[in-house]
Amino acid sequence: TLMRSSAASDVYKRQMYMVGNGCSVGWTLNSGDGLFKIENARNPHLYSWTGEFNAGGEIKISLGGSSWGEDPFFFAPEAATDPLTNHDLTKYRLEKDGGDLKWVPTVSGRYKFTFCLDVKDMHTEFVPAN
Repeated sequence: TLMRSSAASDVYKRQMYMVGNGCSVGWTLNSGDGLFKIENARNPHLYSWTGEFNAGGEIKISLGGSSWGEDPFFFAPEAATDPLTNHDLTKYRLEKDGGDLKWVPTVSGRYKFTFCLDVKDMHTEFVPAN
């Protein structure tokens, strides 16, 4: 289910990091190489990461905590979600509150993965990048 609550607004106070073997960052928690960016100050609810993705690998999004199990992440809406075709986004949560569900890209190459954290329209976008 898509999240439709004002609780998403507190993510604006955090940083988001790509992590996983489905991208060039690997499993290094909170690597500067995986930092999502706000590209336009007029749209502070859009966080994007552009980089190399690996078909068949797994990814999830850290919110900057130092623990794999005790800190919140953005998880995929279901196990092995392809970010190219499924753009649903649920609220960040702890792993114990729903399992370690990861995105699994079906394509390799340079892509831009964007998270729209607008509380009225939370979703993702995954598009080829230059």
